[in-house]
Amino acid sequence: MLKGSNDPQHNKVHIGTNCVGPCLLYKLFLPILTKTAASSPTGSVRVIWAGSIAIEVNSPRPGGMEVDDTGQPMDMDELSSYGQSKVGNVFLARTHAKTTPQTGVVHASFNPGNLRTDLQRHWHGLDLTFMKKFLFYPAINGAYTELWAALAPELTPARSGAYIHPWGRFGDLPAGIEASLKEPSEGGTGLAAKFMSWCEKQTEPYL
Repeated sequence: MLKGSNDPQHNKVHIGTNCVGPCLLYKLFLPILTKTAASSPTGSVRVIWAGSIAIEVNSPRPGGMEVDDTGQPMDMDELSSYGQSKVGNVFLARTHAKTTPQTGVVHASFNPGNLRTDLQRHWHGLDLTFMKKFLFYPAINGAYTELWAALAPELTPARSGAYIHPWGRFGDLPAGIEASLKEPSEGGTGLAAKFMSWCEKQTEPYL
């Protein structure tokens, strides 16, 4: 994606594709998800939000995202924009887990692993070619992470909002992103809440 690219709703394309669109889809499915959770085994109804190694490597430091006064993520270079859009998925998972536990829906975000996929189709340069060849794994490995997040009994309601590492295990987020997930009253920055408020406004017209 080129810097400055927008989606049809005029959001930056990484944010529109990876955050706003999935947020809207979740809201549209929430009634049936809640109804299903009420009649299903505890913790079996889940929404898993796709993260990336870019959360740790490419997102803006220290908080994982830079936003304007409205909470809209700032336009950045390709890798930074992608990285902060994946941090947005972490914000979505943790915030929904924290604010709507009464739905019975369990949330998690996950890093599928370093995978060779079409996501790298715009990558150029010898260093990136080397990375794809020697540091990345077959795409199927990412499915192992997703399946664990979707099905593992270890992901209970008490651990809703967890971050999953490859190829299926609980992991930690960078300290700056954890601070973004907390309100100032909790010793954090409130960045995630600001971004979530912006997402709410973007999805509102379509509900």
